[in-house]
Amino acid sequence: WLIPGLLKERIIAMIRSLPKPLRRRLVPAPDMADRVLEEIPFGEGLFVEAVARALSRIAGEPIRPDAFPTEAIDRHLLVNLIVQNDAGQTLAQGRSLREIRQAIGSTGDSGILVDDASPWNQSGLTDWTWGDLPEQVKVTRGQTRLAAYPAIVDEGESVALRLVDSPQRARRLSEGGTARLMLLRHRKHVRSHLQWLPGLDQAKVQLARWIKPDQLVDALARRLVLQGLVEGQPPLRSADDYAVRNQRAVERISVAAQDLAAWLPKLSDAAQKVALKLEQTSSRFPEASADVRRQVNALLQRETLDTTPWRWLQHVPRFLQGALVRLDKLSSGNGAQDRMAWQTVDRYRKIYEEFREQHDGQGLDDPELETLRWMIEEFRVSKFAQQLGTSLTISEKRLDKQIEAIAK
Repeated sequence: WLIPGLLKERIIAMIRSLPKPLRRRLVPAPDMADRVLEEIPFGEGLFVEAVARALSRIAGEPIRPDAFPTEAIDRHLLVNLIVQNDAGQTLAQGRSLREIRQAIGSTGDSGILVDDASPWNQSGLTDWTWGDLPEQVKVTRGQTRLAAYPAIVDEGESVALRLVDSPQRARRLSEGGTARLMLLRHRKHVRSHLQWLPGLDQAKVQLARWIKPDQLVDALARRLVLQGLVEGQPPLRSADDYAVRNQRAVERISVAAQDLAAWLPKLSDAAQKVALKLEQTSSRFPEASADVRRQVNALLQRETLDTTPWRWLQHVPRFLQGALVRLDKLSSGNGAQDRMAWQTVDRYRKIYEEFREQHDGQGLDDPELETLRWMIEEFRVSKFAQQLGTSLTISEKRLDKQIEAIAK
C-alpha cells in the first residue's frame, strides 16, 4: 500500500497506464484518484485489487487487477522488496515479486518452510505417531516470529510432516496426506474393491491415451479413500480422532466403491466417444476441435482424478458428453453458433488460467479458484449442450461474481 501520501500519485499513474478506451472513462485522472481514495479503506486487502474494483464501478466496465502494466508506473511508486538471510545480508531487492524470484532463482513457491529442528519436519511415516496436530505453531526467522501451519504431506508410500505458510495449504496437503495414511492402513480392503470394480479393465483400455493403466488404478485407490474417509469430514487433529475415523473405514470405503462402480464406465465410455469424434472433426473444425481436445485433456489428467472433490468429479462424464454433443452439432452445420459460444466460454477459460498462473507463482491456495474452474465446465454445458442440464444455475453474471470473489 505504500505510505498514504503517495497513494494518489500511484493511482493516477495506474489510470494513465490503462488502454485508451478505458482511460477515456476515467478523466480527469486526478479527480478519479480522489474518488478512489474516498472509496477504499487504507490497508485492507490487496491495493491493486481494491483500486481495480473502485475504478470498475466508476468506469462501469470491469477492470482486472492485471490490467495495470507495472513497467508503466514510476518505480518510486512501487513497494521496494528486500530479501535478507538470517545474518541480515541482502539476497535480493526489487520492485516486484517477479524481480525477486528472478534474482534468487525461484520460479514458484512450494509454501513449505524448512526448519530441520522442528518436530514438524519428519519423513517416512506410515501411521499417526505424532500425537496432536496443532492448527498453528510459531517459528523464528532471524529476529522475526512467524506463524506456520503443520501439514501431513503425501510422499507416495509414506507421509511427511511439514510446516507450510497458510492454513488453506495445510488443509489441502493434509487431506492428501491423511488419505495416504488411510490407504496404507486399509490397502487390502481397497485392493479387493478395485479387483471387483465393474468396467475397470475396459476403462484401462479406453482411458489409456490419457492415463496409464497402473496410474489409473492408483488414482482410483486414492479416490476411494478420499471419498470415503476424508472429503467433507473435519480435519483430523489427534490420534484419537484418527482412530475413530478408521473404525468406520470399511463401511465408508464400500459406499465410495459403489459410487465409482456407477461412475467409471460412464467416464471411460464418454471419453472414448469424444476421442473418436475428434478424429472425424479435427480437419473440418480445427479451432473447435482444439478447444475440445484441450478440455478433455484437462478433465482426464491423473491429477484431476486424484484430487478433485467428488462433488465436481461425479459430473465429469456429463462434461465429456457435452463435448460430444458440441462436436455432433458442428457436424450438422452449427459452426457460426459454436464460434459465438466458444468466444464467450474461452474468455472465462483464459481468465481462469491467468488466475491459476498468478496463484501458482505467488504460492496462493484459493478454493474459490477451483470452484471457478468447474463453474466454467458447467457454463460449457449450458452453451453447447443445454439439453444435458447443469448441476447449478450458471450464467455470465454468476461467473463474473465468482471472479470478483477470487480477486478480493
